[in-house]
Amino acid sequence: MKINLLKIGKIKNLSELKKYDLKSPIFLNNYLFHYLILTNNLNALKLYDFPVEKENDENLNGFQLASKYENYKLLNYLLEKYPKKTSIENSNNENFLHYLSSDSKNYNSLFKNKKIKWSSLLQKYSKDKISPLDILFNSGSLENILEVVRKIKIK
Repeated sequence: MKINLLKIGKIKNLSELKKYDLKSPIFLNNYLFHYLILTNNLNALKLYDFPVEKENDENLNGFQLASKYENYKLLNYLLEKYPKKTSIENSNNENFLHYLSSDSKNYNSLFKNKKIKWSSLLQKYSKDKISPLDILFNSGSLENILEVVRKIKIK
């Protein structure tokens, strides 16, 4: 199947969205919502309840994919819409915080969401024995480190 990312990036309504399979991968192991995230099509993401916990061909779910590309607008939307799915890990035991740059100016904007269990997400170790908290203290900006320490109760 040939995927037209320009066309997917311009989806504006439910009828255009339903031209694609919404519950199964449309190419390799990539679902439509993966392509909507890649094309930054937030409006189309809002039209349907996608299975954002599903991994793509790179073992990334929707949260991780938005994090990998530092798309905070999309990531904040996903956190608001699917708060119960934020702790879902990929096959490497990584959550979306493993993919964020902890020195980004937008990093702390995520921690405003009170529905998320930030402490457990920050302390989750991957198969490589790295946690988002390790990443933050190793390569995060001082401002981000101090803000996380202030906002999050870490055990």
